[in-house]
This record gives sequence, C-alpha cells and structure tokens, in this order.
Amino acid sequence: MKDFTISHRSIMIVSMLTLSFSFSGLALGASPHTINNHSSFLILTTLTSQDKLQQYKEDVEQQLKKAQNLLQDIESRIDTRSKENQETLKRKMMKLNKELEHAQRVYKNFDSVDPKDWLRDKTEVDAVMANLDMAYDEILPTLHDKSRYLQEAVHHAKLAESFAEEERKNLFLKNSEKAKDYASLAQQEGIDSEPLSESISELNDAIAHINQDKLGAAKTLIRGAYLHLNSAFKEQKDSQ
Repeated sequence: MKDFTISHRSIMIVSMLTLSFSFSGLALGASPHTINNHSSFLILTTLTSQDKLQQYKEDVEQQLKKAQNLLQDIESRIDTRSKENQETLKRKMMKLNKELEHAQRVYKNFDSVDPKDWLRDKTEVDAVMANLDMAYDEILPTLHDKSRYLQEAVHHAKLAESFAEEERKNLFLKNSEKAKDYASLAQQEGIDSEPLSESISELNDAIAHINQDKLGAAKTLIRGAYLHLNSAFKEQKDSQ
C-alpha cells in the first residue's frame, strides 16, 4: 500500500480538469452557476436546490432500476445452481425484493417534495436506500460481474463526495470504503486498467485522511477517484 499522502498526480489531474472546464465555460459565455446534469464533472459548479433535487432523484431511480435488473438476472440463472445454492439465493432475493418495494414506496412520496425543503426529507430516503444497498451487496458477488462491481464503485464514490459536501463524516468514510472494496473486486476479476489502479490508490489515501480528520485533503482525493472510476467504467463498457 502506498504511503498515505496526497498523490501529486491526482492533484494535478483535478486541477487541470478544473482549469480546463472553467476556461471553456468562460469562453462560451456560460455562467459559473450553470450545470449540465448529465456531466460527470460535478465538482466544478454551484448547483441550485432544484438542480440538486433533480440529480438526487435520478440517482435514486438508477439504484431502483439496478436492483430490479439484478433480480431479473439472478432469476434467469438460478436454475444453473445447486439446490442448496438456490435456496440461499432465493432468501437473498426475497430480502432484496422487500427492500426494493419499501424504497419504491418511500420514493413515491418523496417524488413530490418541495425543492426548497427537500434536504429535510432526504435523510429518510438515504436510510432506506442504504438498506437497499446492503441487500444488493449481499447478493451481487454471486454473479462475479466485474462491470457491476465497477458500477458500484462509481456509485459509492459519488455518494462519498456528496456526503463529504454535507459534512457527514461517517457516511463519507463508509462510502469511500465501499467504493474501494468494489474497485478492488473489479480488479480481482481481471480488469487491468490504469484509471482503476489509480482510483484504488486514491481511495486508500482518502480513507486514511478521513480517519485522520483531514477532510479537505480527503475530498480532493475522492474527486480524483470518482473521475478515474468513471474512466475505468467507460473503458469496460466500451470493451464489451
């Protein structure tokens, strides 16, 4: 494991991206408070409350869809397992389905929340989605799906960055650790990628800095890790 210091390379990458996008925006006459909601480079702009709410809804909807897809994939393959494995999988599927249905009910109520007050209701949805994530985590390794591992690494790195901005240290740490675990699983499944290796190094350093209460440094590292994981995920999808 590398020494727990901020990688000069990581800082340079984030700095270069920041300068590049800032100058591009000014050159085009764009306001620094404008965002393309489909961009991965969320670190460069100031979002309105409406923007943040819309982005959060899209993230929740993506997680609900991922859980549905996973259940369908496992259902289509369950007959290939031994009887004992089938029973274990069915129990885990029931748990995931239960958490999915609960999350869908909670999100249905949240979907009409007032943008001005949405953060007040976000904590409840966060808790429900965390339970869905746990049920998802229990069953995902049965597929040995390296693309899904990378997808989850991206997801948890993004959550870590969000919780860092909200100054929720415990969740910042938890999601940084989960991002690292999934990135490592993807690597163990055979993904040989420089962005993936770099992201794991950054995530290790970020976790160390969070534990040392060096949250500013950890935020910089998690942003770099998020960008590298996105690159690794895109490379993996393009190769399929």
